[in-house]
This record gives sequence, structure tokens and C-alpha cells, in this order.
Amino acid sequence: MFNLEYLRQAQERSASLGASPEDILATLTRFSAETIAESIRRDAPLWEMADFYLSGGGAHNPVLVGHLSELLPGRAMAPFDRLGFSGDAKEALLFAVLANETLAGGQVRFQGIPSVCMGKISFPG
Repeated sequence: MFNLEYLRQAQERSASLGASPEDILATLTRFSAETIAESIRRDAPLWEMADFYLSGGGAHNPVLVGHLSELLPGRAMAPFDRLGFSGDAKEALLFAVLANETLAGGQVRFQGIPSVCMGKISFPG
């Protein structure tokens, strides 16, 4: 869903085609943080009592982590590695599971959603 064409259309709608790459990246980083925080507040009723362990590429982004700390105040944000497991390996493993489910035609049921496909294979072209 999110690609360069999506970004271009969003910039057209918001009259921001002249935005610098730095401003675009800052906006997308903040958008990511707000989306994550909104999902946590909506779907994790006890989030205010939780500590957060971050993994994957975003965990290495100090700006993203700073935004999350601001949007989820008073909550500890720590690397997943503190739990004794590699956060980067966890993300790679989960993507491998998603790839397997995509190839096998697996579907998963989420709360309120009948079933969803776990990925899509796209070829360059």
C-alpha cells in the first residue's frame, strides 16, 4: 500500500510536493510513531502498566523511539535484546513465517476480521 506513488498522491493532496526529503522522512517517521502508539492505546487496554521492548529496524531509529517515548509517556522503552534474544533475529524469523504462510496459502483470523492473507509476492517489473 505504501510506495512512492502513494507518497506522491499524498503530497499532491496536501500541497507538499516541494517538501525536502528531510521533511518527508521526518513526517513519515512521526506518522509511524503515531500509528504505533494509537494501535497500542486502542488494542492494549493495560498499556499504561506495560514496559515496551523494541525490535527490528525501528528499534535502531532514535528519532522513532523518541517519538514513541513522547506518545506513550512514562513507559520504559528498551531493546528486545535485553530479554536475552536478538530483536533483529526475531524480526527476520517472523518475516520468514509470513513468507511461509504466504506460499502455503495460510490465513490468520484477527479479532473482528474474518481472515487475512499473510502476505503478497511481488515481482519487479
